[in-house]
Amino acid sequence: RFQNFQANDGFGAYVAMTVPFAFWAKPKHDAGVQEAAASVAAARAQQHTVENLTRFQINDLLAKVRASEQVARLYHTTILPQALQNLEAARAGYRAGKGGFLDLIDTQRAWRGFQYEYYRALVEREHRLAELEQVIGADLNGKS
Repeated sequence: RFQNFQANDGFGAYVAMTVPFAFWAKPKHDAGVQEAAASVAAARAQQHTVENLTRFQINDLLAKVRASEQVARLYHTTILPQALQNLEAARAGYRAGKGGFLDLIDTQRAWRGFQYEYYRALVEREHRLAELEQVIGADLNGKS
Protein backbone atom coordinates (compact mmCIF):
# COMPACT_ATOMS: atom_id res chain seq x y z
CA ARG A 1 0.00 0.00 0.00
CA PHE A 2 1.41 3.27 -1.02
CA GLN A 3 0.11 6.71 -0.29
CA ASN A 4 1.49 9.94 -1.62
CA PHE A 5 -0.49 12.91 -0.48
CA GLN A 6 1.15 16.24 -0.51
CA ALA A 7 -0.82 19.06 0.91
CA ASN A 8 0.48 21.72 -1.44
CA ASP A 9 -0.34 20.28 -4.90
CA GLY A 10 -4.00 19.30 -4.42
CA PHE A 11 -3.56 15.92 -5.96
CA GLY A 12 -2.79 12.66 -4.29
CA ALA A 13 -2.34 9.07 -5.24
CA TYR A 14 -3.35 5.91 -3.52
CA VAL A 15 -2.30 2.44 -4.63
CA ALA A 16 -3.64 -0.72 -3.00
CA MET A 17 -3.50 -4.39 -3.86
CA THR A 18 -5.68 -7.20 -2.54
CA VAL A 19 -4.62 -10.83 -2.57
CA PRO A 20 -7.62 -13.16 -2.57
CA PHE A 21 -6.40 -15.51 0.11
CA ALA A 22 -8.58 -15.97 3.10
CA PHE A 23 -7.20 -18.66 5.36
CA TRP A 24 -10.50 -18.76 7.26
CA ALA A 25 -12.40 -19.73 4.04
CA LYS A 26 -10.23 -22.81 3.36
CA PRO A 27 -12.28 -25.13 5.61
CA LYS A 28 -15.41 -24.15 3.68
CA HIS A 29 -13.65 -24.91 0.41
CA ASP A 30 -12.34 -28.23 1.75
CA ALA A 31 -15.83 -29.18 2.95
CA GLY A 32 -17.23 -28.48 -0.52
CA VAL A 33 -14.56 -30.63 -2.12
CA GLN A 34 -15.24 -33.43 0.36
CA GLU A 35 -18.97 -33.19 -0.29
CA ALA A 36 -18.42 -33.39 -4.05
CA ALA A 37 -16.11 -36.38 -3.61
CA ALA A 38 -18.72 -38.08 -1.42
CA SER A 39 -21.37 -37.44 -4.09
CA VAL A 40 -19.15 -38.97 -6.76
CA ALA A 41 -18.43 -41.99 -4.55
CA ALA A 42 -22.16 -42.45 -3.85
CA ALA A 43 -22.98 -42.23 -7.56
CA ARG A 44 -20.30 -44.80 -8.37
CA ALA A 45 -21.59 -47.12 -5.66
CA GLN A 46 -25.13 -46.78 -7.00
CA GLN A 47 -23.91 -47.47 -10.55
CA HIS A 48 -22.04 -50.54 -9.29
CA THR A 49 -25.19 -51.76 -7.53
CA VAL A 50 -27.28 -51.30 -10.68
CA GLU A 51 -24.66 -53.12 -12.77
CA ASN A 52 -24.60 -56.04 -10.32
CA LEU A 53 -28.39 -56.22 -10.22
CA THR A 54 -28.60 -56.14 -14.01
CA ARG A 55 -25.93 -58.82 -14.31
CA PHE A 56 -27.83 -60.98 -11.82
CA GLN A 57 -31.12 -60.48 -13.69
CA ILE A 58 -29.50 -61.43 -17.00
CA ASN A 59 -27.93 -64.58 -15.56
CA ASP A 60 -31.16 -65.54 -13.80
CA LEU A 61 -33.25 -65.04 -16.94
CA LEU A 62 -30.76 -66.96 -19.07
CA ALA A 63 -30.97 -69.87 -16.63
CA LYS A 64 -34.77 -69.77 -16.78
CA VAL A 65 -34.72 -69.67 -20.60
CA ARG A 66 -32.41 -72.69 -20.70
CA ALA A 67 -34.54 -74.57 -18.17
CA SER A 68 -37.69 -73.89 -20.20
CA GLU A 69 -35.93 -75.06 -23.36
CA GLN A 70 -34.82 -78.27 -21.64
CA VAL A 71 -38.32 -78.97 -20.33
CA ALA A 72 -39.86 -78.33 -23.77
CA ARG A 73 -37.25 -80.54 -25.41
CA LEU A 74 -37.90 -83.32 -22.89
CA TYR A 75 -41.64 -83.19 -23.56
CA HIS A 76 -41.15 -83.02 -27.32
CA THR A 77 -38.59 -85.81 -27.65
CA THR A 78 -39.55 -88.22 -24.87
CA ILE A 79 -42.76 -87.65 -22.92
CA LEU A 80 -45.15 -86.75 -25.76
CA PRO A 81 -44.07 -89.63 -28.04
CA GLN A 82 -44.46 -92.10 -25.17
CA ALA A 83 -47.84 -90.65 -24.20
CA LEU A 84 -48.95 -90.88 -27.83
CA GLN A 85 -47.88 -94.53 -27.94
CA ASN A 86 -49.85 -95.16 -24.76
CA LEU A 87 -52.87 -93.43 -26.29
CA GLU A 88 -52.62 -95.50 -29.48
CA ALA A 89 -52.29 -98.68 -27.40
CA ALA A 90 -55.34 -97.69 -25.32
CA ARG A 91 -57.34 -97.03 -28.52
CA ALA A 92 -56.30 -100.36 -29.99
CA GLY A 93 -57.15 -102.13 -26.74
CA TYR A 94 -60.55 -100.46 -26.58
CA ARG A 95 -61.31 -101.39 -30.22
CA ALA A 96 -60.27 -104.97 -29.55
CA GLY A 97 -62.40 -105.09 -26.43
CA LYS A 98 -59.40 -105.62 -24.15
CA GLY A 99 -59.44 -102.19 -22.54
CA GLY A 100 -62.15 -100.11 -20.95
CA PHE A 101 -63.49 -96.77 -22.07
CA LEU A 102 -62.33 -95.10 -18.84
CA ASP A 103 -58.77 -96.31 -19.49
CA LEU A 104 -58.93 -94.72 -22.94
CA ILE A 105 -60.26 -91.45 -21.52
CA ASP A 106 -57.61 -91.38 -18.77
CA THR A 107 -54.84 -92.03 -21.29
CA GLN A 108 -56.17 -89.31 -23.59
CA ARG A 109 -56.44 -86.89 -20.64
CA ALA A 110 -52.82 -87.62 -19.69
CA TRP A 111 -51.69 -87.05 -23.29
CA ARG A 112 -53.54 -83.71 -23.42
CA GLY A 113 -51.99 -82.73 -20.09
CA PHE A 114 -48.53 -83.45 -21.44
CA GLN A 115 -49.30 -81.39 -24.54
CA TYR A 116 -50.41 -78.55 -22.29
CA GLU A 117 -47.19 -78.73 -20.28
CA TYR A 118 -45.13 -78.77 -23.48
CA TYR A 119 -46.79 -75.61 -24.79
CA ARG A 120 -46.60 -74.01 -21.35
CA ALA A 121 -42.82 -74.57 -21.38
CA LEU A 122 -42.61 -72.94 -24.82
CA VAL A 123 -44.64 -69.95 -23.63
CA GLU A 124 -42.48 -69.71 -20.50
CA ARG A 125 -39.36 -69.61 -22.69
CA GLU A 126 -40.79 -66.80 -24.83
CA HIS A 127 -41.89 -64.89 -21.74
CA ARG A 128 -38.40 -65.11 -20.23
CA LEU A 129 -36.83 -64.07 -23.54
CA ALA A 130 -39.09 -61.00 -23.59
CA GLU A 131 -38.00 -60.16 -20.03
CA LEU A 132 -34.37 -60.60 -21.06
CA GLU A 133 -34.86 -58.24 -24.01
CA GLN A 134 -36.35 -55.69 -21.64
CA VAL A 135 -33.40 -55.94 -19.24
CA ILE A 136 -30.71 -55.68 -21.92
CA GLY A 137 -32.63 -53.14 -23.98
CA ALA A 138 -32.17 -54.93 -27.29
CA ASP A 139 -34.14 -57.23 -29.56
CA LEU A 140 -32.62 -60.71 -29.46
CA ASN A 141 -33.97 -61.47 -32.93
CA GLY A 142 -32.05 -58.57 -34.45
CA LYS A 143 -35.21 -56.72 -35.50
CA SER A 144 -35.65 -53.02 -34.82
